[in-house]
Amino acid sequence: MALLALVIVAALILTLTQCGGDRTANRDQNTNGAVPPAGSQSAPANSVPPASGQPGRLTADGRDVFPLAQGDLTSFVGKSVSGSAVMVQSVPGPEGFWAGENAADRVWVKLLPSGDSPVDVKPGQLLDLTGTVVANGDGFAAKERVDGANGAEQLDRQKAHIEVSHDQPRVVGSR
Repeated sequence: MALLALVIVAALILTLTQCGGDRTANRDQNTNGAVPPAGSQSAPANSVPPASGQPGRLTADGRDVFPLAQGDLTSFVGKSVSGSAVMVQSVPGPEGFWAGENAADRVWVKLLPSGDSPVDVKPGQLLDLTGTVVANGDGFAAKERVDGANGAEQLDRQKAHIEVSHDQPRVVGSR
């Protein structure tokens, strides 16, 4: 009788552990290889970069724009870029603003065409946006009225910026 009880308990434990493994495998398949959230199991080496819908991230051509380890955005020129809940860092110019994770990992977003935008962009806002990465022309920072105190050197070093239709960014929150 005791032996039968042990066999039943062992079978139950085996069944429960296999169900947990199947559930994990199904979850990984259902995320199309997306990187798991922080604190979960690490992603395989060949995993796909996070989707553009991940809050605070900007992606271009399926790749994360941040961190800007190389210091410039030239590898993204001509690519469509999208972001979800990307934070506005500062708004030093009338037609553009810095958006990103922090003062180092941020990009200039230029609103087109010029004129009044229906979105009143303010520091600390979280925006959903879609645009295109465009190479900076000569003297771009000066044309955008971005001076040394507001990141002109960084803007010149990045060699590109994001252009977004002035009615396209959508405020989704603030910090």
